[in-house]
Amino acid sequence: MIGALQIGLGARQTTSASSVPVNIFNTKYAISSVAYSESNLRAAWSATTDLTAILIAPKSSGKWAFEGVVVAQAGTNSRIGVLDMTALPAPSVGIGNDAAGYGFISNSGNKITGASSVAYASAWTLGDIITVLGDFDGGNLSFATNGVDNGVAYTGLAGSFIPAVGETNSQNVDWRIASALTYSFSGYSLWR
Repeated sequence: MIGALQIGLGARQTTSASSVPVNIFNTKYAISSVAYSESNLRAAWSATTDLTAILIAPKSSGKWAFEGVVVAQAGTNSRIGVLDMTALPAPSVGIGNDAAGYGFISNSGNKITGASSVAYASAWTLGDIITVLGDFDGGNLSFATNGVDNGVAYTGLAGSFIPAVGETNSQNVDWRIASALTYSFSGYSLWR
């Protein structure tokens, strides 16, 4: 396990339109095969193992949303979700492959935590915009595909959570995180 204090959360980028920080990839939590671009809004890797990239804004309260889109991939097992900061896994652990991760799997539409994959929604693929909706006041986590809410995936969440994207089965993938929400959901703010 990697402790939250050990990884360092790094500097936060601000937009030109405001002084509010934009959620970007944490380049300190990665292995050498991850290439960051577009002011750290994009992460690509040629994987030889399961890989997870995290963003820099943990949340423990409020209602927050972030969007990710796979812009290129060789595999079909991309994942998006959140990680519990109290038990942050190593970057080589796929989202949901341990109890600290809560994910949504592309090729099946299943949700996954504790290495247990359960039917949840329809599969998604390259170019689909996936929105992660964290209601940390209510302890719920939901996902939306291209603006359509798939419903609550997880309940009873407590603690501090950080956004994450990844790929399993040793596949290449290129993720882009939105600097503004394409789709809005009542009561949710852009995760920053």
